[in-house]
Amino acid sequence: MMPPIGYLTGGVDFSAHKAVLKPAVEEGGKVVKPEVALGWGEFVNTTIQFIIVAFCLFMVIKAMNTAKAASKRKRNPAPPNHGSRKAPDGNPRPP
Repeated sequence: MMPPIGYLTGGVDFSAHKAVLKPAVEEGGKVVKPEVALGWGEFVNTTIQFIIVAFCLFMVIKAMNTAKAASKRKRNPAPPNHGSRKAPDGNPRPP
């Protein structure tokens, strides 16, 4: 399901986005202390995926409930109207 969504959005990927709180400390091309960063891109990707999956699941359950209700209506038609005073053969009943 996700590849078509990725194709429609032009392959937008937020996973590499981050907010650097403290940059890395390097000495002689070697990292002494790694950077401190908030990877908000992964959170955005995960949130978008969750919303898409939740919406699809909602639509499947809604379709199943609609089919179930239609099946129940077909099995149990509405009861006849007993408010009329006519007999089953169409003649009026005596009071």
